[in-house]
Amino acid sequence: MFRIFLPALAWLDLQGIERRTRKVSQWIDRFFDSAIEKRMNVTGKEENKSKKDFLQYLLELTKRDSESASMTMKEIKAILIDIVMGGTETTSTTMEWVVARLLQHPEAMKRVQEEMDTLIRIPIVQITVLRSCHEGNTSFASPLPFCCPSQTSIVGGYTIPKGAQVMLNMWTIQRDPEIC
Repeated sequence: MFRIFLPALAWLDLQGIERRTRKVSQWIDRFFDSAIEKRMNVTGKEENKSKKDFLQYLLELTKRDSESASMTMKEIKAILIDIVMGGTETTSTTMEWVVARLLQHPEAMKRVQEEMDTLIRIPIVQITVLRSCHEGNTSFASPLPFCCPSQTSIVGGYTIPKGAQVMLNMWTIQRDPEIC
């Protein structure tokens, strides 16, 4: 906040945010470097051709001769960080909203709790109450602000090409009775 009002003093890190951010960033770098290194050591010792995971496929791209088909270790680490951080953020945001909505609707929370109590005894495909809560929450509070249309569309006289990233105000859309 300090930086916004006095940009000349932006170099001051009075709250320690920059320092903490650097520390977390370095920890994340070390974590992914370690995971990549471990996989490289395992891959070098025992080539298991039948059971490859995503990281193994990425590591194979570093060995390709073609510049357009190869990847650097830095690029591989960036992809892994994107996948893990992206998946973590959307999941935690979704769960926060589910819990918040359930707290506002105690009767629904009681039904979910009852279903969870029987969870051990029923197959996962029969978990209908929790699934309904999740689907209802996703339509109410989407963790993703972007959407990619699957076909070219015209909205309000504007052509939106297939595959274009479009940022929508999902909060408004999901609450406007004329749209829903």
